Amino acid sequence: MASHLIKRVEFATRCSEMELKRYQDICSEIGQIEALVSQYHSLHHKLSPDNNDASTQQFLADLVMNPSSIIQVPEGPHGVIGKRMSQMFYEAQKVASMRLDAVTDPAFSTSSQDTDVWKLPASPFSPLPSPACREFILRVVAPRPAPSSRPTPHKLTALIMAPDSLIMSGCFTQDTMFQ
Repeated sequence: MASHLIKRVEFATRCSEMELKRYQDICSEIGQIEALVSQYHSLHHKLSPDNNDASTQQFLADLVMNPSSIIQVPEGPHGVIGKRMSQMFYEAQKVASMRLDAVTDPAFSTSSQDTDVWKLPASPFSPLPSPACREFILRVVAPRPAPSSRPTPHKLTALIMAPDSLIMSGCFTQDTMFQ
């Protein structure tokens, strides 16, 4: 990304006529690069301030550059980064619960000096947020189209997204040599 920007700057400065649009594009690209660098530094500070190994740096770079892709957490949920991420989700849920309790509690008063108002009851917080969907996968090897056919693999996937949303997909094979 930086090499592309350098080439654009070289081209813009070599042209005899000054085009304001080129310089505006270059400035917006510099701003985007600055935002990516600050996101990287923020994630590095939050998730692994004292860990500078290559896998951590690659994980953080993937997180910043490809936010919508599936990225494996180094060492999984039991590693340093996985534990910090779980702790961050847990704290976010606690804060959300405190805000909700403060708004819905009729005894809550902003002038109250009681510090016990902000203490959470012993509730079962999950360290991670609730899942967005549930996925069920059924894999089977069975003969098809007839019981005397050769067994072939089949797969059925069901996604339950909301109480009234269901997505199903299937992949079924059959014995083509069967007569």
